[in-house]
Amino acid sequence: MGRLLATLLALLLVFPATLVRAGENQEEKAWRVVVARDVYTDYQRFVGQRDPLSLKNFAGPFSRRDVVELVLMQQALERGGANRPLRFILTDSEGRTLKALINGEADISGASSWKSSTAKHDRQLLLSRPLIREGHFMAGLYFPEGHPALKILATQPQEIRRYTAVCADSWTPDLLTLKALGSPVLKTENWESMLGMLKKQRADFVLAPFQPTAGLRLEAGDMVLTPVPGVKVSLEGSRHFLVWRKGLEAEALLKALDQGLAALEHEGTIQRAYRESGFDNTALQNWRILNR
Repeated sequence: MGRLLATLLALLLVFPATLVRAGENQEEKAWRVVVARDVYTDYQRFVGQRDPLSLKNFAGPFSRRDVVELVLMQQALERGGANRPLRFILTDSEGRTLKALINGEADISGASSWKSSTAKHDRQLLLSRPLIREGHFMAGLYFPEGHPALKILATQPQEIRRYTAVCADSWTPDLLTLKALGSPVLKTENWESMLGMLKKQRADFVLAPFQPTAGLRLEAGDMVLTPVPGVKVSLEGSRHFLVWRKGLEAEALLKALDQGLAALEHEGTIQRAYRESGFDNTALQNWRILNR
């Protein structure tokens, strides 16, 4: 009994409570993919019974930027010849996702990250070719449905300074954008806690990618968020998949990933995925960019 207890305590030290592994019964040589828990949950709902490797339609319920990126990552690895099972490691914040890679608890990220967030970790991380290039990330000012600011800001967007934003403290491009807008900002840990701040009315709005829904509405938890019509913001920087540099096959993994991404981009699959998920909405091309 004592030996069993000691073994369990040792496992807890190796695998922190903030990580949950899905698919532990897969082969030992599986690629370890770290991804946010809410992204993985929506990914499962989005894919359903479909094969993610042959998926061509990226529209539908639960589709969003980071969800389709998890599909694109798998397709890129398959196209690049890095065919292995995947073992998913689930985290509760972007900071914990980054830490899992830096500490060697994962081989690759399941969704893209800002290049700026990895600047201090070039000895631990490798970056894929960009999925989203500099200046191509547009976001909306999302308020709870019915918020009076939605009407005010549609004609007086400079009044955004009157309203408080909430943002995860690790989302550097978002924070810089909000600073440029002049809005007060409450900092928190992750997306779920950001929604909690909105629900408690401690904050008024969040920055979020545009959605492929009627009215661009974002359903999050038991809330419905709506963007201010006619305006958007540009989040500066490029986004990349991350690979743990010190992995035994890191260079081969990155090479396969980049080859696959290049093929998907050449075929227009990446562009279609972003368009059908609502992230790249051509109908909003003429909307005013507030921070330019």
